[in-house]
Amino acid sequence: MIHKPTSHKFTTLLGPISIAKFASLLLTGMVIIMTAAEAATEKVSPAIDSSTLLNKEPQLLPQPPEEFPGKAVPAPLRDPAVIQQSDKPVLHTVINVKLESLEEVEIKSVLAAHKVIFYSWSTSEEVYYDFHAEPAMGPEGYFVRYAEGESMKDSGSLVAPFTGHHGWYWLNISEKSVTIRLQVDGYHKELIEVFRNKR
Repeated sequence: MIHKPTSHKFTTLLGPISIAKFASLLLTGMVIIMTAAEAATEKVSPAIDSSTLLNKEPQLLPQPPEEFPGKAVPAPLRDPAVIQQSDKPVLHTVINVKLESLEEVEIKSVLAAHKVIFYSWSTSEEVYYDFHAEPAMGPEGYFVRYAEGESMKDSGSLVAPFTGHHGWYWLNISEKSVTIRLQVDGYHKELIEVFRNKR
């Protein structure tokens, strides 16, 4: 099944809220109470191009004055999660995923919030891919999408916005069988196949 985004609203203890608003609450921990009238006029914000955020240099926090002459005090980190010390080694995982024509599969990395992975995948023919994630504690059917398209390869890095399953749906749209080579390095627990089907 190809996942598609939705702008439907659902009811919580806080009242009816949109999927986009719930995502904001989930990722930031902020609490926003909405009335039914406010929810009725709630508009889903358009998607933000991640390249725009990556190319924008974050503002530095001010550095405190010296405790005494010659004793500098470091400036605070805006996001302490940028440093991830671990007594466990980086996990290196490589798998080969074979797909017949019109066969689909979903491979997920099990990843805790704020943990990092570096990934790359490639194949000999174009496939449809949907790079997305489902939170471990989210409502049924809830997911976020990182990227989608048709390609023979992709690579990058991910800092998990929440604990859950983060990974790839692939559909072989060619008339030939293909083998997708996926490599993931980082602090994931494991890679798992959660879905496979022949259309």
